[in-house]
Amino acid sequence: MPVESCWQRFRRWRWLLGAVIASGVWIVACGKETNTVDNDPGSAGSAAATGNGGGGSGNAAGGAGIAGGIGGMAGAADAAVDAGLHVDQRPPPPMWNPPIPLGAPGWRQSTEPLCEAYRGHYTAYDIWADQRGVFALFGIACQNLDGKGPCSGEGTTLQFNDGSGWRTIYDTRVAGRDTHLAGMPGGSLMLFPKSCGSMGFGISLIGMNGVPTCAAAVTGPEVDSFGTGPDLAYGIDSNLSMTRVLKLAGGESSVVSTLPMSAFAVWADAQSVVAVGEKETVFVKTGTSDFVRLSNVPAGDYGSVCGYGANDLWMQNNAAQLVHYNGTTWDILWPGGTGYFGDLWGDGTHVYFHTGALFGRWNGTKVEFLLGEPNKPLPGLVRGLTGISSSEVFVAYRDPQFDNYQCGGEFILWFDGKQFHRF
Repeated sequence: MPVESCWQRFRRWRWLLGAVIASGVWIVACGKETNTVDNDPGSAGSAAATGNGGGGSGNAAGGAGIAGGIGGMAGAADAAVDAGLHVDQRPPPPMWNPPIPLGAPGWRQSTEPLCEAYRGHYTAYDIWADQRGVFALFGIACQNLDGKGPCSGEGTTLQFNDGSGWRTIYDTRVAGRDTHLAGMPGGSLMLFPKSCGSMGFGISLIGMNGVPTCAAAVTGPEVDSFGTGPDLAYGIDSNLSMTRVLKLAGGESSVVSTLPMSAFAVWADAQSVVAVGEKETVFVKTGTSDFVRLSNVPAGDYGSVCGYGANDLWMQNNAAQLVHYNGTTWDILWPGGTGYFGDLWGDGTHVYFHTGALFGRWNGTKVEFLLGEPNKPLPGLVRGLTGISSSEVFVAYRDPQFDNYQCGGEFILWFDGKQFHRF
């Protein structure tokens, strides 16, 4: 069973957390609206009007194509600085002392830790991986309502590491509202919700060349997507009472079904599609049959789901419980109660999960806590989880104490099955 078959991340808590932290940053940031279009294949920018490059949007004078997008709102002078990334003028960071022991730094042949040069108020931080390597998404906005000081310029970057080092594959001087990252294994990356011009917000596909293409328009406040192959994914577009289940293939989207629920997450494989949401609502579609609502679901709002088939599903709910469905019965494998629920990922033997306060795994017999423990809050926040194999599991961790130092407070940890490493 491919390890990618059990992976899912929960979106709703990030929307809510981002809304509280950002205090409306996505609407007004540095005095301008950030809902700019970035799917124009390269129109020129000017000092007065927004220019849309293939790699992102910006107001750089004379920008065009990918260079125009990277140029950003700071003008042509800034565009010459490290392909659009600002020089990080914060002081060097002190030694980081995480709450767990670390092994030797690095992953494969990559020895330099990830460093995000944008400085400001973060609006996005997400990770996703497949056999090509690890992808990391960062979003920064400019606003000083929290008194955290100056901003180097807002932007969104997508960085990639194939085991040889980090490099930027997408960079736009636009800080979109709480954007999330997923992907089609071996294919395009998916960013959502993302500005899609006349489509409004949508699910945007980005290739390794950094050029975005809008694949599906969305209207609801809840959006999620899950890739099952290089050119196939399923998504949800959900409001308070209805959810459209979308199929993305060939760069286009179609509606698979409309469900009478407010869905928060979707998962799929070659045979099944699963949507989960509020009030213990779980719908499953198998083969060509219609969606069927499962019964006797343990109480709660469900925001993450993954599986190894329709009869082997793993979920988390708003009590942070880890729940398993075997096709007939439900089992609560961890009672939760610590933080909100987060992502799920499985390697065929273990199922890894996190809340904001901890990271753990089901080992087939019991839950093991690998980072943090119940009733012992971490000094930072676990923001994401993904993996490639049983010895290559990755955790996105945020330590706000490092926001005012070079590279910021975002740390990516590699768990080799026994020990954590920063890379």
